[in-house]
Amino acid sequence: MYMDAADLKFFEQVAQSGGMSRAAEKLNTVQSNVTRRIRALESELNVSLFNRTGRGVSLTPAGERLLPFAIRVARLIDEAPARSAMTGTPRAALSSARSRRRRRSA
Repeated sequence: MYMDAADLKFFEQVAQSGGMSRAAEKLNTVQSNVTRRIRALESELNVSLFNRTGRGVSLTPAGERLLPFAIRVARLIDEAPARSAMTGTPRAALSSARSRRRRRSA
């Protein structure tokens, strides 16, 4: 399994809510789904993202490092539709990395 934007959204909501159940309510899903996705994310990254207690969760140092990234990804995804609908002409030519390498080696 590979991390996707939804995994980061779940992670962000758990971090902000302070618990799996509270995050599940805000995400309109069941707590077991949130827990499963967080565990899968932790497994993929090979780190614990949360300290779990009877009263909820708190971020580990790894979770604190991931949270700003998760927030940034969510904002970029939210912004993408508006950016793609913008009108106008690009100011520079668009090219791929492969074509730039070909030009350099020629």
